[in-house]
Amino acid sequence: MKKKGIILLIIVITIIAPLSAAIDKVSIGATYAMETITRGDSGVEEKINSAGMIVNGSSFFSPLSDVGIKYWLGVRKIVDWQDGATKVDVTNTPPYVDAGAAFVYQAPVNLDIFIEVGAGFQYSILSKEALGITVSLGTFYANAFAEFSYAFNDSLFLTAGVLAGYPLYVDGEIKIGAKSWTGQDSAKGLYLAPYAGISFAY
Repeated sequence: MKKKGIILLIIVITIIAPLSAAIDKVSIGATYAMETITRGDSGVEEKINSAGMIVNGSSFFSPLSDVGIKYWLGVRKIVDWQDGATKVDVTNTPPYVDAGAAFVYQAPVNLDIFIEVGAGFQYSILSKEALGITVSLGTFYANAFAEFSYAFNDSLFLTAGVLAGYPLYVDGEIKIGAKSWTGQDSAKGLYLAPYAGISFAY
């Protein structure tokens, strides 16, 4: 299945990049995502707001390099979901799990402040199991981001940024026991997720 290959690729990047890098920065923070999405030819626009936590890292392969790899993992709980004219009850909605990777360019503004910008991809999935039936819904995005960091010292930073995404397609899977049914459809919309947190360099 295509989504398994995407998730595996992100995992490989997340493991190899820090091991190969000369400088790493890891951030832990909170995020609030706002998304509008139309799945397939339904013509129905969904508006989904969610809040959660995000862990992201940036790896640069030389102390003098301003180009590297960024990767992130996040968990978000839906707080509001408007499906066309219908307001969805999100009380028992499972959380989204996000995984992404991107190329990153870092530029200093002055001795204490630097910015990072880049582009890559993200896969988001929510999955729920009930009565032996598992239903999974995933979305694949093309992403761009911008991030601002203020240095308290050489290894501790205040970080804030925004992640923007365009959904390329959605896929789904229904699994009952050993049997499963899958499908994929086009998507369009916009995903915006501001975030803020604390970063550590090592």
